Amino acid sequence: MDMRKEGVFCEYFLLISATSQRHAKSLAGAIADKLEEEGARLHHREGYKELLWVLLDYGATVIHIFGEPQIRDFYDLERLWSDVPKLKIE
Repeated sequence: MDMRKEGVFCEYFLLISATSQRHAKSLAGAIADKLEEEGARLHHREGYKELLWVLLDYGATVIHIFGEPQIRDFYDLERLWSDVPKLKIE
């Protein structure tokens, strides 16, 4: 989600659905490792213990990894931020 015009704390939200909590942990680790290699600095990480919703805060980009589909459905960030432009990444 392109948050730049919203004047919030970041420029982008990246939303990722994992197929399980184990998958969420693997995705979070791989993303953190790759971004660290690229020189990005992780400011804050939440939810890594429970793995239901992992948040990785890289300042301009905040990554949300949902470990279970019902968690993403419950919080429905797409509806909450329905007015912001969506960018699809393959």
